[in-house]
Amino acid sequence: MLIAISLMLTAIVPLAVLLSTGLKTTVTTTTRMYARQLAANEIDKIKGLHFEAVGLSDGLSTFNPAANGQSLRPENGFGTGVLPQETVVTYSGNSYTVTRDIHKLVNSTRPNAATKEVIVTVSWTSPLPGDQVQLSTLMGMTDMPAS
Repeated sequence: MLIAISLMLTAIVPLAVLLSTGLKTTVTTTTRMYARQLAANEIDKIKGLHFEAVGLSDGLSTFNPAANGQSLRPENGFGTGVLPQETVVTYSGNSYTVTRDIHKLVNSTRPNAATKEVIVTVSWTSPLPGDQVQLSTLMGMTDMPAS
């Protein structure tokens, strides 16, 4: 009887570990897929806005132009920014933090031409804290009114 129990435990313990790992991988993949979809939806929503309206309502940005070496600056939507820098979305018991970072590159040879880079980062605290998904897009305007 003792030998039979030992043999059964030898077979069951690795199977339980395998099932546990599979479940964790499934939950992590589902979380990452939702975060990626959330970021893609946010990028699509931003692409639907007029070029001049794309900015952060508080005018803040995590972008550091000195580290980049380009003539980029944080973009506040010319005073009409419509996007908050950060929002929190809850889905299936998980909280996702959506962070938007928008900055603008002004072409020095054509001062009335500009491009905005929009970076959307979605992070979460469970099941794997510290993980994130990041998507970006460029928006251009070739004939921007002179200011």
